[in-house]
Amino acid sequence: AAELVLDDSLYPQIKDNFFGQRFTGGPSAQNNGWETIRIGNSGISAQTIGAEIVGNYFEGDEGEAETISDKTQNNHIANNTFRDIRKGWVTACLGGGGTYENNTFFNTLGLRVGNTDDQIPDHPGLTLSNNYLQGPNEKILLPGYQTDVRIENNTVYNGTGTYQSETYTTGRYSLEY
Repeated sequence: AAELVLDDSLYPQIKDNFFGQRFTGGPSAQNNGWETIRIGNSGISAQTIGAEIVGNYFEGDEGEAETISDKTQNNHIANNTFRDIRKGWVTACLGGGGTYENNTFFNTLGLRVGNTDDQIPDHPGLTLSNNYLQGPNEKILLPGYQTDVRIENNTVYNGTGTYQSETYTTGRYSLEY
């Protein structure tokens, strides 16, 4: 199960914590639901939770493909460090109005807005700004039908190595839309 669930929260502040060494969970063929932090769920995606996830350090959080799963409205994910999370994204799955800024990613997958199977054509009003991403697999990815996302002043440095392919990414570009 998810390590920290904010489904019934209103304006929670998760600040200056260490989240580390979370291993893949779930039955052998299923590991969905093992996020490090899950902000909401599909049933409440229209609600504002207004979470502040600020100044945290995440390392080796391999619970599943989403280290942080943002599924509600108006959340702020800022000034966090993500290190050595080979298969983890910070993901805006549903909802909108969130701001993801001043985060640092080393050897992770990066930032993802939506999924290819999204039934929601947009996660309106998202802002991805001033993030630094470095490693062979780093990426800002918008695999679905996103048209209302502001992406500005980010640095994505892809070092040497092979991109760990996802079904919805070519692996060739540091920004895929």
